[in-house]
Amino acid sequence: NLAMILIDRQLQGHFFLPIGGGSPVLWQHIFWAFGHPEVYIMALPAFAIVSEIIPVFSRKPIFGYEFVAASSVAIAVLSLGVWGHHMFTVGMGRPLDVFFAISSMLIAIPTGVKVLNWTATMLGGRIRFDVPMLCCIAFLIQFLVAGLTGISHASVALDWQTKNSYFLVAHFHFVAVGAIVFAVLGGLQYWFPKMSGRMLSERLGKWSFWLMVIGFNMTFIIQHFLGLLGMPRRVFTYPDLPNFTWMNMLSTTGVFFMSAAALVLVWNLATSFFRGKVAGDNPWDAWTLEWATTSPPPHENFVALPPIRGRRPLWDLANPDRPDPIVGENSAAVTLPDHNKVGILSFILSETGFFAALILAYLYFYARPQAGPGPKELNVPRTLVFSVCLFASSFTFWRSEVALTKQRRGSMLGWLALTILLGGIFLVGQGTEYWKLFQTGVDLSTNLFSTTFFTLTGFHGLHVLLGLIALLIFLWAAWEGDFASGRGSAFKAAGYYWHFVDVVWVFVLLTVYILPLLR
Repeated sequence: NLAMILIDRQLQGHFFLPIGGGSPVLWQHIFWAFGHPEVYIMALPAFAIVSEIIPVFSRKPIFGYEFVAASSVAIAVLSLGVWGHHMFTVGMGRPLDVFFAISSMLIAIPTGVKVLNWTATMLGGRIRFDVPMLCCIAFLIQFLVAGLTGISHASVALDWQTKNSYFLVAHFHFVAVGAIVFAVLGGLQYWFPKMSGRMLSERLGKWSFWLMVIGFNMTFIIQHFLGLLGMPRRVFTYPDLPNFTWMNMLSTTGVFFMSAAALVLVWNLATSFFRGKVAGDNPWDAWTLEWATTSPPPHENFVALPPIRGRRPLWDLANPDRPDPIVGENSAAVTLPDHNKVGILSFILSETGFFAALILAYLYFYARPQAGPGPKELNVPRTLVFSVCLFASSFTFWRSEVALTKQRRGSMLGWLALTILLGGIFLVGQGTEYWKLFQTGVDLSTNLFSTTFFTLTGFHGLHVLLGLIALLIFLWAAWEGDFASGRGSAFKAAGYYWHFVDVVWVFVLLTVYILPLLR
């Protein structure tokens, strides 16, 4: 979205400008398709913090662990299909309104499961009301309010009335602050002893907690009612309507309490870091592995892992007569992930979303053809020729990987050089196509087709160029003989990237070049 709007503003593109055939609604779709799942992904670490703290301070294992874990996966998946409830007032049409209303209601189910599990964990427990637990209790109450106000936005009729009002501002802050920030504050109080070796002051912690609770609720509860009375967000002033003045003043007053809470927290952190009570290895009598090492932990945490047979390994060590059920293999072996593989696959996942947005934008506008240059300007036979070169480069790279595995340096160099040559031919072919279009007066700012075409194929070409630079570095390293020792993982990671670039071109070729021939 950022790349597309920069192209509109700096290169005179036409993605979102109606005067050029673009669509501001497309901006909203792309923005919220990212922006709303982002809120849920921000919340998942907070859920994990609460799931760690509540069992420890309730002196019970978490209730329904499997459901807690499965609900996290369900939330992550469902979050990808709920963005449209931000756009009910746009006029998407009844089918889309109904779809997003249902999906927005569905995501409340796994979220409610979590609240049920956390509450059930506390029931019957010997609860210790230390600051981490107090933060989690506040989290539960405020997150429940956030959920109840949030589910109202799944109703199209209610959403129409509260859209862009202070009701929405209050709902968002109950999620972002009432839930996420309070969970983080609890986690900070809980893990600070492990990070620093010192305990935070419980007295200052409770001062900070209560100031934050009072200030937060004073600021944002009243904003629900302001929104229902019709006060819009994103305004620097407001009319002198009944109740608006005192409600806004009350909301502002709450900010001073939150500011005081922040100052107390900073003072607590600073003084405790230098003069706090020595924490010891496990001040909370917790059960997970980080509490089995010193506070603060050494660089590698453990010389050897303690025996792990269940979800609470320290409980099992302390209570051999009452251990938890065995989960998985009883092994102290440490299997480290392939960091190159994890890194490149994470990057590929993000780039998949990037190219998916560009391809969907092209199809969005392709369904509404504009006057001027279009797909008919493209030379499909020539494109197929240099596309074959790119596809063949996947095969040659695979052969270079095989040669590297078999320690055949000469063969590996040859196949890798051929891969680079084929990739270079593809880029030259793409550059030739651009030059032909420029000569006929078609550039990125000509019309909507040219904007989407040059953006999609240009970013793909940039990815090919970056891949070629990486392969040239590997070729040089192999030529110098500095490749056999420990670089196979990095070479495989480059292979994942190169094959990804080829797969993306399959979709680009079908969308931009082949689809118009079928029309």
